[in-house]
Amino acid sequence: MNIVYSCLKLLNYIIPKSNDEVVFVNSMSYADNISALLECYMVAHNRKEFRRISVISNYNISFAGVLPSNVHELKSYMGMWRLFSAKYIICDSSILPTIMSNRQNIINVWHGLGLKKILGYCEYPKCFNYYYATYAMAYSDFFSSVTQKAFGVSCDRVIVSGAPRVDYFRFTDKKILLKINKKADKYLKTIIWMPTYRQSETAYSKNDGHDYSFGIPLLTVDNVDELNECLLKNNILLIIKYHSLQNKQESLRNLYSNITILTSYDVTKTNEALYRFVGVCDALITDYSSIYLEYLVLNRPICFAYDDMDEYIKKRGFMFKNVLSIMPGNHAQNMHCLLDFINDMGKDKDEHIEERELCVNKMGLKRDYKNSERFLRKIGFIGNE
Repeated sequence: MNIVYSCLKLLNYIIPKSNDEVVFVNSMSYADNISALLECYMVAHNRKEFRRISVISNYNISFAGVLPSNVHELKSYMGMWRLFSAKYIICDSSILPTIMSNRQNIINVWHGLGLKKILGYCEYPKCFNYYYATYAMAYSDFFSSVTQKAFGVSCDRVIVSGAPRVDYFRFTDKKILLKINKKADKYLKTIIWMPTYRQSETAYSKNDGHDYSFGIPLLTVDNVDELNECLLKNNILLIIKYHSLQNKQESLRNLYSNITILTSYDVTKTNEALYRFVGVCDALITDYSSIYLEYLVLNRPICFAYDDMDEYIKKRGFMFKNVLSIMPGNHAQNMHCLLDFINDMGKDKDEHIEERELCVNKMGLKRDYKNSERFLRKIGFIGNE
């Protein structure tokens, strides 16, 4: 494998770089940060002409509109030449880090900069020799230091803009939920549950926490019926959005009246960006996932559902020392507490509004829905008005 990497790196070194060519690389199973930037750049603020703009992905990318004719959408195995010839590469993962050239600008927007250790905080085999980024995106100045270490960049290479995908929260039509549940408009409220993965067959880190019956914290064969009954009593729809790397994603599908399973593949079939769905939900349940940092700008109820923090710290760990100080909201470490949260939702009871607002201010999170535009201006892809 090292020989293959070396050959590809040599090839990349030889191929001339085009200053007017940019490649967007979507390495996840659905597009969010990448598609948000493309929509902003191509549709709303196309102020700098590139000779060629390419999108490379293993998956179908969800866009709100039709891509302009000068954008070439390629599968990853067809896009190698474009990847090597472009001066600018905007990516959302550590894709092909060992074969990138120092004559290219690798601009990394990642797929969720949150609590858990990533990249520079993790121990990888020496043969990987990861080259993470030339520039890296951060949610705010609060995240600048962890961004520097995670991506191996200096402070002047951190682009403080906020996550581009948060811009999707500006869309507020709840009818979009009908695309994932045909009866979504019959429910009083909708909660989305988005835990990070623990066990994965495809991720480098394959075992990050406790092994749950359905791959989700707290949920077991003994209490799932009780959960559905609580949702039914409160006329609440629960959408469980599995992490794209998590195992056991199909075990609960179509079994319960008030529980809808949503996978990344399901999202791509709707031809919508995931965060359009997230932004219209009335509350969020999560654990250590970065989604809560983005959802915070809405100041809606958040419940942290987990019971494996000690185990998770030992296996994966966090980039922050005191994570609880920046996790405002309900904390449920058993199903009883989670049901209390759902019952509170049914009663419009929310005791953490001020706590969340203080945390937003403390971390300097941006809520103007101009993250994509801000990011593209800071890297010089669009000019001032």
